[in-house]
Amino acid sequence: MKTKALVLLASSSLIASAAFADNNWKLSAGLNYQEFGNNGTQYATQDSNKEFNVDTDYHTGYFLDWMYHLEEKDSDVGFDYNHLRASDSSSLTGNNIQIQPGGLGTATWASGMTTFTYDSFDLKAGHTVKLSPSFSLGYYGGLNYTRLEKELVSEGTAPGSTFNSDIGSRFSGIGPDFGMEGDCYPFYDRYPAFGVFGGVDTKVLYGTRTGFYNTMTNSVLSSTSIPNEHIVVPAVGAKIGVQYTFRQYVDARLGYDVTQYFGVATDSTTNRNDANVGFAGPFFDVTLRY
Repeated sequence: MKTKALVLLASSSLIASAAFADNNWKLSAGLNYQEFGNNGTQYATQDSNKEFNVDTDYHTGYFLDWMYHLEEKDSDVGFDYNHLRASDSSSLTGNNIQIQPGGLGTATWASGMTTFTYDSFDLKAGHTVKLSPSFSLGYYGGLNYTRLEKELVSEGTAPGSTFNSDIGSRFSGIGPDFGMEGDCYPFYDRYPAFGVFGGVDTKVLYGTRTGFYNTMTNSVLSSTSIPNEHIVVPAVGAKIGVQYTFRQYVDARLGYDVTQYFGVATDSTTNRNDANVGFAGPFFDVTLRY
């Protein structure tokens, strides 16, 4: 019985080795250091002509990409996942400060805190065209699911008064995803391992946006649930950077990435105007072929 088990184990190992010996699998893992825009993060106004938004900062996220290369078609199939979460705050001291959204009351101190949570999952397939030894162009298409949450908490105090508001929205949607990427090795003859890359990505997502708006003035609570909205959200992204190949099995890339979702959230006013959400920053990833 032990002999049969050993034979089966050895056979499985050989099959697995044969399956991965062609180096057609590609696993990428990376970190990004990105900043959300402060569109729709107004937490206070002053003297009716000064507006104060939360100052956003850079935060670390991560992404994974797992693909299988079909040699006979020079194509790839697989998936990728991106995650980024950010929380930032700002504060203000002065006179005649109106707490936003809604102009809750006049304060001498105010603060605002925003929280963004972003998750994106892609199932995709692509094809690469080698135009020359030093340049290749790839294009891909697939299905994307995105979940994006935005929340703004505003607070204010004045002698004998406190003001609080909490307004947020969440979007979950699915739709087609298309993009193109190019790789160029400008010094191919002398330094074939060094290259530059760039790409663009577009999405059109259909999904549901939900929201809420809660206020508290001197311990008196008011809550409003925003009805669900079915909306279409277009998105666009672009990246550029440099890359280096180690022994044809490992690639390292350093680049800059920018992404924008249009009308995906709501701004910081009670009339629920659409707000864009974007984020941008540098990233670094390592790709292993096996």
